[in-house]
Amino acid sequence: MQTEATNGTITIRRYRSEDAEALFQAATESIAEIWPWMPWCHPQYALEESTAWIAHCQEAWETGTEYNFLIEDAATGQYLGGVGINQIHRANRFANLGYWVRSSAARRGIATAATLLLARLAFAEGLNRVDIVMVVGNAASYRVAEKSGATLEGVLRNRIWLHGRSCDLHIFSLIPEDVGMKSAIIPEDEHAARMYHITTPEAWKTAVANGEYTAPSLQTEGFIHCSLSRQLERSLNKFYGEIPEVLVLRIDPFKLTHRLLYEPADNDRFPHIYGVLNLDAVVEKISLKKGDGGYEWKGI
Repeated sequence: MQTEATNGTITIRRYRSEDAEALFQAATESIAEIWPWMPWCHPQYALEESTAWIAHCQEAWETGTEYNFLIEDAATGQYLGGVGINQIHRANRFANLGYWVRSSAARRGIATAATLLLARLAFAEGLNRVDIVMVVGNAASYRVAEKSGATLEGVLRNRIWLHGRSCDLHIFSLIPEDVGMKSAIIPEDEHAARMYHITTPEAWKTAVANGEYTAPSLQTEGFIHCSLSRQLERSLNKFYGEIPEVLVLRIDPFKLTHRLLYEPADNDRFPHIYGVLNLDAVVEKISLKKGDGGYEWKGI
């Protein structure tokens, strides 16, 4: 996910450790307005909670489970609030989008602008929908969703537990077409059940002993290289042509715990895993030996 975006008036950017004090000050001035709807901003809110939240944001970003941004004034750098993507469902390409703005900056269109900036980042990342939900009665949050152009889809009954009781939620949605973008259509997905990584028997034994598989490219390039079936023979002979025997791992992309992106390489688009490969995502192991003419792949 891109770490920063701006419309010239506000900027959303990834949290840094030094943002804890600004977050604390913004939250404590806003308790009366936020506490009824978001219990994290409670009357005893402490600086340590800001520090812990930012540490959580940084860890979640690295694992690809959440992308939380602060909102700041583009000219002055003043902390204005927060906006984030969480509850990411990569298989079906949707997530939840949430926001809050400090009380002294409310009613200036900041949350709406931040919502649109982040929605565009999410759609550029391959999501095709973001949900925006708020407790029934939260008029300010409801207005933000309306102004962003989101569609009200209904009421989720008893959807959240808040202050000792079940509450109903309004649910809105944004899709790429709502913000002038196109929903992602990735032709490679129809072949996704036949995605592979090439390794050696020795490297796999090490992975089993360690409980997870990694590769040198994760350190040097930030991801693990994979190939679709139609690409595999090319990859075998280009990168493993001098190795007499390899192990081909077939991967179920829907079991991956780290994000998968298709990216341009060698005049094609190859799948890349941005993190370690969890062993339970490997659904088949195929031993291959190089023939006189190199490696041959007859898989689907």
